[in-house]
Amino acid sequence: MISSPSSSAIRSSIGNLFFQTACSTQDFILVAAIHSISMRHPGRMEMHDGYYGLAVINVLSMVSTLFSPILSNFLRSKWISIIGLLCAAIYFITFEFLERWIFFVACGVFGIGLAIYNVGFEGFLLEISTLKSLDRNHSITGTINCLSIFLSGIIYIIITVLYNEEGVDTEYRSYSDLEIRHFYEIFTILCLISISIFSLQPKIEIAGNVASFDVPHKTCQGQIAAMLKMIIEKEILVLVPFFLYISLFNTLWVTVIPTTLHYTDSLSEYIYITAYFSMSFAIGSFTTSFLTLKLSERFDDYAVRPLMVFSAVVQFIIYVLIILMIPKDSSIRPTDEPSLLIQPSLLPLLILAFLFGISDAANNTTRTILCARLIPDRKHQVFGAASFYSSLAASSVFFASPHLSIYVYAGVLLLFLFLSIASFLYSSRKVKRYEKNVDLAFPVLEGPPKAIV
Repeated sequence: MISSPSSSAIRSSIGNLFFQTACSTQDFILVAAIHSISMRHPGRMEMHDGYYGLAVINVLSMVSTLFSPILSNFLRSKWISIIGLLCAAIYFITFEFLERWIFFVACGVFGIGLAIYNVGFEGFLLEISTLKSLDRNHSITGTINCLSIFLSGIIYIIITVLYNEEGVDTEYRSYSDLEIRHFYEIFTILCLISISIFSLQPKIEIAGNVASFDVPHKTCQGQIAAMLKMIIEKEILVLVPFFLYISLFNTLWVTVIPTTLHYTDSLSEYIYITAYFSMSFAIGSFTTSFLTLKLSERFDDYAVRPLMVFSAVVQFIIYVLIILMIPKDSSIRPTDEPSLLIQPSLLPLLILAFLFGISDAANNTTRTILCARLIPDRKHQVFGAASFYSSLAASSVFFASPHLSIYVYAGVLLLFLFLSIASFLYSSRKVKRYEKNVDLAFPVLEGPPKAIV
């Protein structure tokens, strides 16, 4: 099969689209769905097991980042992605016969699968990209991936229409057993479609591709040693606030805010509120990805510092709106308490979702671009270190989530926002200066560059 880098990027992005649609939808509903099961079947699941399950997923993902890059020495990136997708499919299937111990074991398998999948998908993107085309290819991926959140909304509406008699409580959104099973059957099907797309990807060789600069480790012991060394590398430690912040931001919009939508009594009349939220988010994410794609063609490094600064301003506005609009304890339990100033309703929440979409797309783009250029001969380890710290932050938050009000979330994220801005701007400036000194920003490279010192 004849394939160009752009067409390969599009195909892999479509495969990723189906998987991310499944992941996004399940992240939106998991906490409330497990809460619903615990209310109907005490002892089968506990009330906050949804949060704890997410914590287990992130702990296992964090640990798996230490060894999963070793797979790139033995398998092509597409097969690594498929292994991760198979782990995800196993997790989704277990919801057909869910018990507490099965749930937590499956969460562990899913966490390992996510770490493996990320190595494969990011590796494939680097294999078909040069430093000059990386911004464009990642923007293509980001633009297509925006549809995953939109498709999540469509799936949510379809299932809710079919089961609204069983799933809509008079006070807050709950889920019937049959409704939950059908959600996860759809997630399994999406996973299998993604596996099929990745398995059909042709092999493509790009001269000077970013992945070719990486220095491989032949043994698992060597890989773990390299990862442990990378985790405490000076360049990585400087960016720890940035990695932690992006993870905290993701947990906020993916799980915490959708949970508040389920638990807020004044929103109970909007039975499709989660779908509307995801669709508005997708529009915001698509807007950022499309503009980044166009502006990156006209302005060098637009996807780095300019995009980061713009995103930071938007995120500051988000936290102000959260404090003013979201009831304090709605992230913990069903509540009828009023908000601080702005009563929760459809239009303000759609605006909030749109802003979340803008910021998330910007965060993902800036993180990928900077990680790919930070230490060019050890990119797999850099991405692994970023995932390690991201999973550490997410797992810590999910373990604590049953005790954290939405105001605490907003305050903590505001603090980390300012720290992440400082760390990102410092590192990106250093990378740019290094690339300029060695004439590395645009030419076709003859050999792997050395690490930044």
